Amino acid sequence: MMANVAIPQAVSVRQADGKEVQIRVPGDEFFHYTTDMNGYLINQKKDGNYYYSSFTEDGRIRLSSNPYGSLKPVMHREYIPQTVKEKAVQRLEEMNARR
Repeated sequence: MMANVAIPQAVSVRQADGKEVQIRVPGDEFFHYTTDMNGYLINQKKDGNYYYSSFTEDGRIRLSSNPYGSLKPVMHREYIPQTVKEKAVQRLEEMNARR
């Protein structure tokens, strides 16, 4: 069984204020996430807008109050805790073991 790629190309979405922005959805059908065009993590809130996000130390996603497209790109990427990376690798190994 092979996993399908999520969405490899950029996709246009519209924020609530009408502004059109480009997003990417790297990963596959089992593990994927959403980024802006610079690779920064973003997530959609219940209001329909995408917001810049980061990880807490325990691997949970923290959404900011800054809608995607409202800020200039910053010079650094958000820190991804090692525990999040380890969990992703562990999930991948478990999926491969089931094949």
